[in-house]
Amino acid sequence: MPFAVVQANLDPVPSEHLRAAFEHVATLTRQDADVLAKDAFGILAEKLPFDDAAAIHRELAARGVDTEVVDHAFEEETLWLLWQQSRPRRGQDPSEDT
Repeated sequence: MPFAVVQANLDPVPSEHLRAAFEHVATLTRQDADVLAKDAFGILAEKLPFDDAAAIHRELAARGVDTEVVDHAFEEETLWLLWQQSRPRRGQDPSEDT
């Protein structure tokens, strides 16, 4: 079963953090990290064995990047929930933190 690494929030992830994390996965390269960092929004890596996804999660956590390892089948639902949480609610001032 494939897994994905998704952001727990939608803060930009520095490319150097992705490069360092991807060094622990044989199928990903520094170039993959650079390309991904330009458009990283939610999904940071996908279709990985659990051990590879967990390695990326650990390395990013060590650098202060909050991620989750999810079953690839649930990735779209996870991103939908993250998007919903990031939107201001009706009647809420968008500048207020919740």
